[in-house]
Amino acid sequence: MERALRTLVGAWLPCPIGPLKIDLVGGFFALVPANPIPTLLGFASHIVEEFDRFRASLSQDEFQRCLRSPSTRLRPPISCDGAILTSSIATASTYP
Repeated sequence: MERALRTLVGAWLPCPIGPLKIDLVGGFFALVPANPIPTLLGFASHIVEEFDRFRASLSQDEFQRCLRSPSTRLRPPISCDGAILTSSIATASTYP
């Protein structure tokens, strides 16, 4: 995983994010860019795609719970069945 991370960050140029604001992300307060940054969204999407292979598979109980929970089904970038939902994010930028 560390090798994959080094490879990933070596392929991307720094992305200025500009001013930040406080927002709720997944029920937690977080500093987020004040304005949308397509390159940053594309980078986030790329990270999900690259590191999904390191994620443990859902257990049958987790899978069933995910199917029953509307909030989980609607939360990008990963669906209940583990498929990556990046089409709306990935189109926001060009990968290196």
